[in-house]
Amino acid sequence: MDDSNYYVKCFLSNGYVLADDMSANAFLLVKETKTLFTEPFSEEIEFDGKKFKFLYSAHAVAEKTAGEEIFKKGASEKFWDYKADDDNTVETHCNASLRQLSPNTVLDLCGTIVKTSGVNLK
Repeated sequence: MDDSNYYVKCFLSNGYVLADDMSANAFLLVKETKTLFTEPFSEEIEFDGKKFKFLYSAHAVAEKTAGEEIFKKGASEKFWDYKADDDNTVETHCNASLRQLSPNTVLDLCGTIVKTSGVNLK
């Protein structure tokens, strides 16, 4: 990411994505969904009957890829993360070229925060 941090994102079956958040000792397990949000994004959004508050925005560039070619090295994304009181997270991605979408495509993800002790990677 632009601030020299990094994360690993794994594209799973059925539209699920698992990404690490080692600063919080957690993973995000999300699934692609459709929303009507557009830029500029609000400080608070309502989705699926829940209110989410803005956490942060960041820009990331793929430095390394492996497995099925879902995205290429050098592809980038900008994202805005939101969190509800029940720890669900909505990520609204613009210019989601990590999924090889057109530059103006928005990819919305919604899911849950999972503590690392609850994940067993094989």
